[in-house]
Amino acid sequence: MSTRNLTRSINGLQAALRVLHGAATRLPLQVLEYDSTGLAQHGPDLLLSYASRTPTVALVRPAATPAGLPAGLDIQQIRWVVAGGYPPILLVPATLQQCAEFAARAVNLACRHGAPVVLLIEAELLAEEVEDMALPAAEAAAPVVQSIPALDQLSPAENTALNLQARLAGLSPEDTLFLLDEWAGPGRAEWLVVSYGLANRAAASAVTAARGAGQRVTHLALGSIWPLPESLLLRVAAGARHVVTAERNLGQLALELRRLLPDRTISPVGRVTEPPPAAAILEALQRTPRCC
Repeated sequence: MSTRNLTRSINGLQAALRVLHGAATRLPLQVLEYDSTGLAQHGPDLLLSYASRTPTVALVRPAATPAGLPAGLDIQQIRWVVAGGYPPILLVPATLQQCAEFAARAVNLACRHGAPVVLLIEAELLAEEVEDMALPAAEAAAPVVQSIPALDQLSPAENTALNLQARLAGLSPEDTLFLLDEWAGPGRAEWLVVSYGLANRAAASAVTAARGAGQRVTHLALGSIWPLPESLLLRVAAGARHVVTAERNLGQLALELRRLLPDRTISPVGRVTEPPPAAAILEALQRTPRCC
């Protein structure tokens, strides 16, 4: 993937748009831009891109609350925004560089799987700026899953559903974006911290502090949220007795992990108008019991 450097300041939203609009000049790509309140009104746009296989990337930034504060990351709203329960692929960057890199991956995923990709940019990444950022050039890819022939005994809507399910089933482990900081000391990790977006920063600090206090902790920083990377989560959680989620809402990912890991203690740490602080994540780690 080729890159080019910028010589002036740029924020996360601008970096992502530069990559997406650059790709749209070379590829049959549809680029949409919404705030989080407007996204719910545009579910039909995403459904149309599903049906037409038009590669689509929707760039979403959180809307401000009535008090003027950034809203939380309502990942469940994005999951169910398309009628019929077909989730778009959701990517949430945590740094300015990831805004550009995830935008390029979003183009690739949209082209490969014929499914819309939502790139969710948090408000703080609009305020942060950096110079000399490397902007990747997004590249197209051949579709992984071709259309399934229509079955006469099914309605058009049911045939569409089969095709959409097949496209999402075509996602491979290599399509999942994540950073894994595994416990490298003696014994197996007892604790797992799962975070995404800007919460990754505080979670990393909390994990460092917990390890310094003698806890065996692994940290999984997700970039891909939907479809939920279940095989990755099951693999990373193997052996861990307690899971702490750090997220910019009141525990939406924690609900998914309780379903996926019913025999583990799941402790959500969340804030709505800001990422959860490292102290709150560390407290959740410290109040879970140690193994015998």
